[in-house]
Amino acid sequence: MDLITNLGINGTIFYQFVIFLVAYLALNQFVFKPYIAAFEERESRTSGQTKAAETSFEDATRLKEEYANMMKAQLEETQSFYAKAKKDAGEEYNKIVEAAKLQAKSEIDKAKIEITNQMSAAQTSVEAEAKALAGIITQKVVGREL
Repeated sequence: MDLITNLGINGTIFYQFVIFLVAYLALNQFVFKPYIAAFEERESRTSGQTKAAETSFEDATRLKEEYANMMKAQLEETQSFYAKAKKDAGEEYNKIVEAAKLQAKSEIDKAKIEITNQMSAAQTSVEAEAKALAGIITQKVVGREL
């Protein structure tokens, strides 16, 4: 019993225990529970926002990859279209140049034929005139008609 008295435990221990219990229950109800609830809510919001941020980041990364693939496909399609248009334009150019060459050759051939015909006609005309002139010159030199 001396030990209990030396520790300062006496008859007021029961009152002290009741006061401690009432204080504990009051603090638990009005301080600890609201603090724990706020802490847990803050923790859930933080982890929820972290998860939402991770999800948004994953979505953004996925969309970036999709858009990059779409841009790559669009670029390939555009390059293909450009190459086809360039090829078609080259073929059309070659056709036009070939047609122009054929037309020019045809016109040159027609001109050669016309020149040949005109030369023939001129030569025939010159020969006829030369014969007539020769006859006139001979008549003048000889003095009579042959």
